[in-house]
Amino acid sequence: MKNLPTQFVSLLIISLCLLACDNDDDNPKPDPDPPSEVARVDTFTFSGNGEDTKGIIYIPAGYHSESDWPSIYLLDYKDTHFADVTDEFEQLVSTMLAIEGLKALVVTLEEHRNLDVGPDEFEEHRDLFISMTEYVDNNYSVNTSRTFVGRGSEGGVVLLTMLTEDPQSRVFEKYVATDSPNSFNTNIIGRIQNEQVPDHMTDIKLHFSYSSSNVEAVCIALINNIEDANYPWLSFASAAYPTMTYPQAYTTAFTDGLEFVFKD
Repeated sequence: MKNLPTQFVSLLIISLCLLACDNDDDNPKPDPDPPSEVARVDTFTFSGNGEDTKGIIYIPAGYHSESDWPSIYLLDYKDTHFADVTDEFEQLVSTMLAIEGLKALVVTLEEHRNLDVGPDEFEEHRDLFISMTEYVDNNYSVNTSRTFVGRGSEGGVVLLTMLTEDPQSRVFEKYVATDSPNSFNTNIIGRIQNEQVPDHMTDIKLHFSYSSSNVEAVCIALINNIEDANYPWLSFASAAYPTMTYPQAYTTAFTDGLEFVFKD
């Protein structure tokens, strides 16, 4: 067999390369990280407040490593003064899934801790969740839209977190607080009246609500003080549930809260 001219061989190689490229375009390689077909709940360990702590995260179907989805953080401890509710995480997930167009990661602590939180020690609980966000950002989503949700004393922690985060390095931008107790509500009213709120915050949303089990006069005073302050950086809405008790109102509060903070 005769040797093929060098020029012909070169042209043949180029033609094969072009053909291979065309074939790659027609039959793209599968995504190395295809979207998940089913939802899942992961357990993870993060470092916060000087110790390792376990969290859980709900991941909707369709997630993959490059999903740019917001995250919702639930602060949930055992109820001290009422019958304990243990399904807040599941209810918050259901609420998120029911909102059209919303896909978000839902995160909380794995342990349903037996703690009664007051305003004086709220910072350790705030800081624990800030540490949790760092882990989630590094492993699940880089979306900086983070929502903080709490009920009862945990709702008080959510409110004080909103008022005390460093405006230059804010972690959360959306807040849902329901049925925070008098100890927190009066503390927050005092901070507002004494102008102890940073004046250079930007683009924050807050939904506050309360049930018939709360002290209505104090809750109304809190709402009035927030509205009268007329913060230019705050988009605020409130709701009252006079026909629902504390153990009954949280599912409605979660729905109203998420719909407000995630609406355009």
